[in-house]
Amino acid sequence: MGEIKKAWEIALEKAQNIKELPKDQIDKYNIEKCLMIGSNLAIRYLEQADPRQLEHELKKYFGKEKEVVKQAMAKKLIQAIETGNQKRLTAIKKALFLIFEEQTAFNETIEKIKDLFEQYDQINQKKKEELAIEGRKRLTALKISGEAIIEINPAAKDEWKQDLTFLKQLYEEKLNPLKLELEVQIREQKC
Repeated sequence: MGEIKKAWEIALEKAQNIKELPKDQIDKYNIEKCLMIGSNLAIRYLEQADPRQLEHELKKYFGKEKEVVKQAMAKKLIQAIETGNQKRLTAIKKALFLIFEEQTAFNETIEKIKDLFEQYDQINQKKKEELAIEGRKRLTALKISGEAIIEINPAAKDEWKQDLTFLKQLYEEKLNPLKLELEVQIREQKC
């Protein structure tokens, strides 16, 4: 099986094949390359969550290139925020603070997202407990009880699964405007 090339390797090969292009095309190409690099760095960070590696990678870029890479990374990181994933939110917050050198203009929005997640987690847990109680009642009605019941799985019944999915969608709708607000704040940051 052939080796799969990373996006930045492909971009570097294309850059080597460029002879003489007009300056505007070269600038456009460089911006596209930086956008791809920033996006890939964000993906790698989300997989490894290693701030030192992220910091090391950012030191490779300067000026306009560095600004474009940072903006692309930030955008990709913000897109990766998902309802109920506190661990990822914390990692993304660390990355944003690293990228923008501890600037706190967006800290308030991140705190709003964190509060939203805490609210979601509380309601989600309460809903799961209610579904577990309902499940125990149903099993008791079927004369199944005691040690035969280890734990009720709220996702086991389609109706319950739909309730939990609806709850997550409801909070996603509340999360999306906050993510947009965060993107705007990030775009306004001086790198």
